[in-house]
Amino acid sequence: MTTKKYLICAALGVAAFAVAQLPLASSMQVHHPDERYYTDAALVMLETGDYMTPRFYNGETRPHKPILTYWILAASYDIFGVSYMTSRLPSIVAGAILLTLTYAIGFVATRRHDVAFLAMCIMETQAAFLLSSNRATPDIFMTTSLALGFLGLAIQLRDPRPRAFPPALILTGCGIAVMTKGLLGLVLLLFAAFFLRHILKYRLKWRPLFFILWLALISAWFLLMVREYDSSFISEFLYDQIFGRLLKDTPLHKPINIVGYLFLIPAMFAPWLLFFINPGSRRKRLIVALRDPMGIEVAIMISWCALCALIFGMGNKVTPRYVLSTAPLLSVFIAYVFLPPQGNAVPLHKTVVPRAPRGFLLACATATTVALLSVPLTGGFSKTQILPACSFSIVIAIAVFFALRAPRRVSTPAAWNTLALSMLSLIPLLAHVPLGQGVEAELLSVVERLQEDPTTRGTVLCDVHPSVLSRMRILAGRSLPVMPAKELEDGEIPETVWTRIYPEFSATMCETNDFRRIKTLRLSLSTAQRLNEAMQANGVSESQRLLHFLRRGYPQIDYHVEVRSPVK
Repeated sequence: MTTKKYLICAALGVAAFAVAQLPLASSMQVHHPDERYYTDAALVMLETGDYMTPRFYNGETRPHKPILTYWILAASYDIFGVSYMTSRLPSIVAGAILLTLTYAIGFVATRRHDVAFLAMCIMETQAAFLLSSNRATPDIFMTTSLALGFLGLAIQLRDPRPRAFPPALILTGCGIAVMTKGLLGLVLLLFAAFFLRHILKYRLKWRPLFFILWLALISAWFLLMVREYDSSFISEFLYDQIFGRLLKDTPLHKPINIVGYLFLIPAMFAPWLLFFINPGSRRKRLIVALRDPMGIEVAIMISWCALCALIFGMGNKVTPRYVLSTAPLLSVFIAYVFLPPQGNAVPLHKTVVPRAPRGFLLACATATTVALLSVPLTGGFSKTQILPACSFSIVIAIAVFFALRAPRRVSTPAAWNTLALSMLSLIPLLAHVPLGQGVEAELLSVVERLQEDPTTRGTVLCDVHPSVLSRMRILAGRSLPVMPAKELEDGEIPETVWTRIYPEFSATMCETNDFRRIKTLRLSLSTAQRLNEAMQANGVSESQRLLHFLRRGYPQIDYHVEVRSPVK
């Protein structure tokens, strides 16, 4: 019965994660600039029918990343239509699968459902994981596939007999990782082979066939691209994956980056590490586990963390999403050390009813009160708040269920983690309509009207961030003849540009006789720097900016629309 309860709680935990992510997925509030490379390419695939070559919005090939992520987004668009939600839906599904794999890795490594469930709870509130699983980027797909490889490695290590199933999981996970983001999947394959070297000595009937099939599948697309675009395609891919990272930044910064990753990887779990600072049983268990590992699993975790720090430290920046693949292993390790040994558990009598901590109930009541106050704060309940309100209510209910009905040793941390997860739904609930849309929604209608008029039809040059134009394409559900001013070389406007749009604070667009102004529009603004400028121009004091922002959304400023004068 306890096992069944853990499985029910795990299913509810995964559901809480997915429900909490949906409101943010349907808006632009967590849009990452890199998403445009994949959403634009997916739209181009749908429109051209060329599903083999990833491209930028203007048709140029993009050899930087493998093909699988583009296929996933194109399939989502084709099945569900083009929208913010369908752009992020595959990432949310991948995040839910990653939580399930974290539970599986925890149980296989420790044979304890309490450790597995707590590891999943720790993972689902990890910041880098939450952000990556709400972006149309390959990070979450690669991490999920690597976790599948780690699951196969854990199964094989727990059963020393050579079998076909664990290597199949490892090869599948590594292959998907290679086809979604790049060469880190090959690194995991070599990593797993090192720890399974004693098993590889045995002859397996199906092992050569598995490897040949795996090699053929992951190399087929690359060989096709070489045939289509010659070896320069692979050269550019390898430059992005390896050589470009090594050449960027100065060599003296590489050791600093490596040290930075060694600190960043555990720091991603800083709230949980606070439990091990004070002297006590948890701190002693942590010291014992690090000094004398419980088994090969701890050695694998430490080795993978160090290897990721070394690989990505050779690049030019330190960012959590690059080392997200270490998070499932660290979640299992923290959960194992956090919970006392199973033999020390106090048996529960059937008549004992767990009590929710008063602090937890007070926090739930406070969060609910804040959610209710958002209605008058934002000027009344709107249709756009229905999904966040439902999501918030469901996640809060699951948190209360964990506090009251989850097994005793994990009920409190699981409840607090799920309550923290509800804040994802609270953000768009508080944001209301003005924060749900930026300039792209209004700018789209302007561009569409320009295309309807034969005198203004043609490429539109827009002085906004390229991500805004990418979001415009998602809202429109198709590619648009828009070009970001950021791509201008030496400020020279191409002959193909017939119309340009820029805000009054623009420093990119200069006055020229080639263009004449046809109208000035009051549109919203979404760039942080120009938000400040607009607030100052409208006379809004710093103390009033938050309330002004919540009530009215982005400030309105003048956007100038100019058309190229015909050549005489």
